[in-house]
Amino acid sequence: MVKFVSGLLVASAFIGVVGCVGSSSDTEGGASNEETRSIVGSWGHDTNTVGTTCVETWAFEDNDIAADAYQIKYQIDSGDSIDIGIGAFIFDTVVTSGERHSLEFTATDTQAGTACTSSPFEDNEPGNTVNSVTLYLDFSTDDEFSVYPSATDGTSLGSFNRVSP
Repeated sequence: MVKFVSGLLVASAFIGVVGCVGSSSDTEGGASNEETRSIVGSWGHDTNTVGTTCVETWAFEDNDIAADAYQIKYQIDSGDSIDIGIGAFIFDTVVTSGERHSLEFTATDTQAGTACTSSPFEDNEPGNTVNSVTLYLDFSTDDEFSVYPSATDGTSLGSFNRVSP
């Protein structure tokens, strides 16, 4: 009887250790190594030059824009808004924490002309020779991101803030 009880205790301890090792996960205790963001809505990039204010707005699935579609506009001072790009986009909503979210633009219509002096879109936009372009977003908050030409390095092309509806 003593051998049976001690054997039962050893078996229970072994099963408990194996069970604990097998149940480990990245999200245990609320911790996660993933970052999820959304770009649905409108985002503004204000480039002030001497005597001029130029606001570039990126809109994604916002104000009657279809699913997976974007519209890029700019406005100098209080003038009319002018389209500089319309098309489809693919956005990587979930990345490993610390990584940048990829944003691929595929243009269906681009406008010739000059936009803001410092335009992350126009300076990198897809055109006649390139069907799509990928930029990378680094979010500092849910309502602010910086744009980069590379997934891992490079200088920011500009910062965008969410535009209130």
